[in-house]
Amino acid sequence: MRDHQAQLVYCKAGDIFSSFNKLLRKPEWADAILGFGLAVNVEVNLLNLAMSLVGSHGAGFHRRVMLPCDNLPLPLVWFCKQPKHVPCSKRQYLAKRIVDTSDEYLEINARKLKQMFPELLKMCE
Repeated sequence: MRDHQAQLVYCKAGDIFSSFNKLLRKPEWADAILGFGLAVNVEVNLLNLAMSLVGSHGAGFHRRVMLPCDNLPLPLVWFCKQPKHVPCSKRQYLAKRIVDTSDEYLEINARKLKQMFPELLKMCE
């Protein structure tokens, strides 16, 4: 899942850079810059702006998408990734996370799992 999420961010970065490159290659852009008497290093400044936009989009994506996806109850889906007799590192990590977290900090569905199946969760560790 993280690979897919990272791909979404990196592909967006490529789109932003290609948009800036297209903009820089337009002849009317150069005429407008020279008409305002701006410095010749405008390309460098625009690429710096593009980098800051990519960083901003990456941070926003992490805050809006990655953090909610990492918080319970969504990761409970990893219990269904493999059949129960097949070892799964994600399932083991999630079981350890649920067992090690005190009930007051657990999301309600994870708390119910912890109360209903304590032996199974400890076996997954």
